[in-house]
Parts: sequence; C-alpha cells; structure tokens
Amino acid sequence: VPALRAARVLRAWAGLEGSSPDGLPLAGQVPGQTNAYVLACVRGGFTIGPYIARLLADRILGHEPELPLFDPARLPLASAGPDDRPSTKDAAGRPPL
Repeated sequence: VPALRAARVLRAWAGLEGSSPDGLPLAGQVPGQTNAYVLACVRGGFTIGPYIARLLADRILGHEPELPLFDPARLPLASAGPDDRPSTKDAAGRPPL
C-alpha cells in the first residue's frame, strides 16, 4: 500500500493470543512432569510476561517467589489424561477454525 510508505509506526503486534479457561496466566510446573514448566500470559502478557517470568525463574532456582504463581494444576484439564480431555472437533468431526 503506497500510502503507508511514509507512515510512522510506534508499535505493532500480530498473531494469536491464547487464554486459559479461567482467564488467568499459567506459571508453574507442568502437572505430572519433572523439570517441565509453563509460562503463558493472557490479556497483558506483553507487559506482565517479564515479571511473571522472573517469579517462575525464582521458583525453578529453588527460591520462594515474592508473589504466588498461577499454578497450572488449578485447571481441571491439567490432571486429565489424553482420553479424558474434551474433543476439539465440532459435531461433524472437523477441527475448529
């Protein structure tokens, strides 16, 4: 688009932003896994991500974080086996768009 050639862009984000069922971040050890951790921020991860990463790094290094983490084990699917998880396909057997 030639008209955008002279445009000044301050910030730009592209891509999908995931979310958890309760709308809160995930930060902590993956349930049932040794030395596996997850950090996923939602609705604000661009700004709070670095801080939550520091909290998780403290936990991984054996230090108590200054604030509680968002434990992934709080979600019902965290303890479900592969056969117990709900299908991600629609009624016709197609994956979601």
